[in-house]
Amino acid sequence: VSYDPSFDTELKCLGGCEGVAEVCKTIVDTRDYILLDRLIKVIEAKEKSKFDNYSCQILLQMLTESRLLSLGRVNLVNKIISGLSSSHEPNEALYDTILDAVDKFGHEELREAIQKLFGDARRKEGRDVSVFLSRMDFALKLNKRIKDSPSYLEDAIIDLARHGNKKSVSDSGAVVKTIMGMIASHND
Repeated sequence: VSYDPSFDTELKCLGGCEGVAEVCKTIVDTRDYILLDRLIKVIEAKEKSKFDNYSCQILLQMLTESRLLSLGRVNLVNKIISGLSSSHEPNEALYDTILDAVDKFGHEELREAIQKLFGDARRKEGRDVSVFLSRMDFALKLNKRIKDSPSYLEDAIIDLARHGNKKSVSDSGAVVKTIMGMIASHND
């Protein structure tokens, strides 16, 4: 086996989320869409090579900040959301970036990727209640933006009962903060 420098990106991605993150930073810094296409192919083909929250967020921000609105960009956004590692639950910053993408590209265009994100059973198993509260908060924010609201909120409530870790809350302060934030923002 010989080393081929033209496959350096693919080799970095085989290192898991850390390698993918390094490539994502390069893509955002250079706005290299050819490199992004190569990265997406690796993400789709290799289970180990997925996005972490930050990588997913910066790529989505790059695409939503672009003035071009094309089917190709929508496809990339869907692939990026779908490429989030199942070991990573979206944080508030990523959820907000997904909402920005919904504002720009439309919910109908991104529905399948969002449903895949919420439907991944591995991402839900044994999680703390704060994870499900964050999902509920996202669902409520999303429901404000779209006409025919999907069942994301109901799904998050059902998932909490089915998959949540019922014995412990790792960060009760985060739970209280999430609940208070949900009450404040949704009473407006």
